[in-house]
Amino acid sequence: MFKEVIQRLHESVSSKDLKERILIEGRDVFDSVLRSAGITTGEQAIQIAVDEFSRKFPGDPEAIKLFELTLQKELTGIKGARLVKSKMKVLRKSWEIENQTILQDQRRKRVVTLRLTEEEYKRLITQAREEGTTLSGYIRKKLGLNK
Repeated sequence: MFKEVIQRLHESVSSKDLKERILIEGRDVFDSVLRSAGITTGEQAIQIAVDEFSRKFPGDPEAIKLFELTLQKELTGIKGARLVKSKMKVLRKSWEIENQTILQDQRRKRVVTLRLTEEEYKRLITQAREEGTTLSGYIRKKLGLNK
């Protein structure tokens, strides 16, 4: 449902911390609608959510448009405060699940082994410590894999 929106936002940031921030900020968008009083139609909820989303993620107008279209599909025609708020809770949960799924897919899953002599190992560890990183981080940096 929100997969395209989340992927666009993830493409615009490189750090894992910032990618996790997308989950939190998106959750806040839905929470702002849930906290709002006087919402009786889906259209009102869409307007509040899109305004909040564009405030939290101002750099990507295409993601804002995709977010709005998704909400329109889900909320247009819904009337009644209870129904709108329960639908927003479901959409919030969907945002969380899809975001976590995308983050999991980006985790490193492959392992590469390397045979070294004791002397080579000590030299690599020393060089990694001098740069203030782990052995894995040092090797990834030397191979040009760190972003």
